[in-house]
Amino acid sequence: MDSTAAQVLAALKLEPNEAGQYRINSPFRPGSDSSGFSLHITDGEHGTWHDHVTQESGSLYELIKRCPEWGIEPLRATVDSSKRVYTDHIDYALQKGVVWAVFAEAGFKPVRHIRRPALAISTQNGTRYRYLDYQGGETYTNEKGFSACWYKLPEAVKMARATKLPLVYCNGEASTVVAQHFGIPAITLAGGGERAPTASHLAELARIWSGSIIIALDCDKAGRAATAKATKALQDARISCYAVDMQLGSGGDLADWAKLYEAESMQRLAQLEPQSFSATNELSFELISADDLDKKRFEALTWIVEELTPEGCFILAGKPKARKSWVGTHIARAVARGDAVFGKYKSTQGRVLYLDLESNERRMQSRLRQMEGTDSKGNPEGQPASLIIATAWSRGTDAVDDLEAFLLKYTDTVLVVIDILENFRAPRDRYANPYSEDYDAVKPLTMLAEKYHCAIICIHHTRKSKSDDAFDEISGTTGLAGGVSGMYILSRIPADETQSELLVRGRDIEADDKRLMTWNSNKSHHEVIGDPESFLLTKERAEVLAFLEDTGTHWRVQDIADHIGKSRQSTYNLISRLRATGHVKQDQQGKYFIIKSVAPYVPAGYEARAEKSQLDETVKTVQPLPRVSASAMIPDQRVPQLRQSLADGNIVEFERLAGIFLPTRAMIEALRQELSA
Repeated sequence: MDSTAAQVLAALKLEPNEAGQYRINSPFRPGSDSSGFSLHITDGEHGTWHDHVTQESGSLYELIKRCPEWGIEPLRATVDSSKRVYTDHIDYALQKGVVWAVFAEAGFKPVRHIRRPALAISTQNGTRYRYLDYQGGETYTNEKGFSACWYKLPEAVKMARATKLPLVYCNGEASTVVAQHFGIPAITLAGGGERAPTASHLAELARIWSGSIIIALDCDKAGRAATAKATKALQDARISCYAVDMQLGSGGDLADWAKLYEAESMQRLAQLEPQSFSATNELSFELISADDLDKKRFEALTWIVEELTPEGCFILAGKPKARKSWVGTHIARAVARGDAVFGKYKSTQGRVLYLDLESNERRMQSRLRQMEGTDSKGNPEGQPASLIIATAWSRGTDAVDDLEAFLLKYTDTVLVVIDILENFRAPRDRYANPYSEDYDAVKPLTMLAEKYHCAIICIHHTRKSKSDDAFDEISGTTGLAGGVSGMYILSRIPADETQSELLVRGRDIEADDKRLMTWNSNKSHHEVIGDPESFLLTKERAEVLAFLEDTGTHWRVQDIADHIGKSRQSTYNLISRLRATGHVKQDQQGKYFIIKSVAPYVPAGYEARAEKSQLDETVKTVQPLPRVSASAMIPDQRVPQLRQSLADGNIVEFERLAGIFLPTRAMIEALRQELSA
């Protein structure tokens, strides 16, 4: 059979020449006539190529991979990606081009680390672990207290002195072991990542080695940047060195080089020409000036659920049995059908993906059937075909990639519900920074939601301990809050299990808000009670609002303070907060009045979908807010108790019971009048 090089030349219709160098049109771009493609054949099975237009390069074997239409099968091992799942330690060794005994002799041991299959690698500063399952893209971790150190340095120095060869600085312990097996005196900085050796590392190296060093790091963008840093660090330390480009394509390393050239690896490496790597990387992201940003126009934010859920990633947290999954299922079903959420808020109808990762299809079916209503003829309304359910999903970065693949395939998706976040994110590393882990778990989801203009709701838990700020009760670090667009806290009201509170906070939601909801047992979902503006964060603010609403005129701070029984300063603070949320305004005489409604907020630079209502501040009186009857806010089973308290003349007991459900004195008095009528 002809060699791989001979088959490539035949496919390109080229005649062999003594130099083995060719300048041709690119085989990747049919019809190209620029002669912008270089091919260098070194022997029957090895060579390199470079595309001068795209600046891509690689090995001879990678070239035939890129051109499958040639039908050429390589005669020797090829370079393939090490970023994959391995069946066991033997599979890992074979991917590197050697038998397991080579790694075993070097001190590698197959183990289980944090319940994951791994290889334990002993170094002078402790043990490192190379995971074999590639879970969440994570490959390495270190035991506690580990610090970067040279790996196999004494062995490499002994080999280099015996053969009068330079040392070779590479990436990774595996590459070092494989390279030394094939006669390359290789070293690496274990745990150093892409960082340059520190001054102490360089001093240790200089103490036992005074010869030259070849820098042969990975053939990818990160490897080239690391090569520039390492070259500068060694040269600054007056260590003789030069860098080479192995041209193995993206991700190829010294182990791949050794697998290709085997016994000739070092000879071939020494023949490579020194290369110059720039230490300054070009920016891979776009910059914009403040002036240009000010002129830029954006489409108005898409609201999946009005007033509650714009595009972005949100945490929905609550204690166990708070009905979080019921809320998530209700929102998903309502959006898929285009129904009102919580019986009040309009939704943007579209495809919905529900990842039910804590339950199973049977329980999901049960929830959906309990929520199913009937049409005008009394027939079951059925379930929406646009609600897609999955009870199994990948984790970590793979999970994010799979979710993006779904969003690319189903472009009409407007909502994703992840139930629960813990079964979606990558497993925790006991030695990792908890804040970074939490932030990295949700930030990619926020970026996906903004990229595809959808909402992603992640169901999560709250801690047992209480906090002054309810949002601080979300389980985990503040990294979760820092990485998402908003948060919801769902909690049951202890006095009545049929009622719940939903606290809302978001970057695109102007002010923290509270929704009081009741459980509709017939429809198996929550419904908002009355207007949310009637349920502010404190009873004191509600009293101010109720007074201004009842009187319908303008008042001085002192007048309001006298009515609610607060000091002037405390009342002024309450009014200031109500002004900040847009519920109260001040006239030219310094008096305060309640406004009809809070105008929808549209940030500067965004195109409003509708004209904002203009408030007339010159009028002395305004129409009060639409009132909801006080008795409508009381559960049916509690009304007889309240009536009996009034009949017995027990006003104290009446007010105690009514105060559980009504936030203001004015509403309690209204309830008394309604029940007495």
